[in-house]
Amino acid sequence: MNTNHLEEDAAKLADKIERTTAAHIESARVAADKLRVKSEVVLDETRNKVCENPMSCIVGAAVFGFALGCLVMCGKRSQTPPQRLMDRSLDQANDVVSRVADRISNVASNLKTW
Repeated sequence: MNTNHLEEDAAKLADKIERTTAAHIESARVAADKLRVKSEVVLDETRNKVCENPMSCIVGAAVFGFALGCLVMCGKRSQTPPQRLMDRSLDQANDVVSRVADRISNVASNLKTW
């Protein structure tokens, strides 16, 4: 008797889940259809605006591209001449120090072999 009650509850729950799932699937389909229709309308309006006045679209795109390029270029700062000179001097000093260190290690290894 208890088993029958559990089976009935499980069947009711499964039926409720199935109905709820079907309702959600249908509402998702309706929302997708509305979105598809709205996007088609917006696309058609955009095409009409471009056909009516293509020059404003071209100028707008050029201004947008220029502004984007300026933003990208502002992010990259070039070194000033004193900075470049300092970097070169440091690189040359590193080279000299590493050569001297190599010579000292060679002399030290030769002394060990004597």
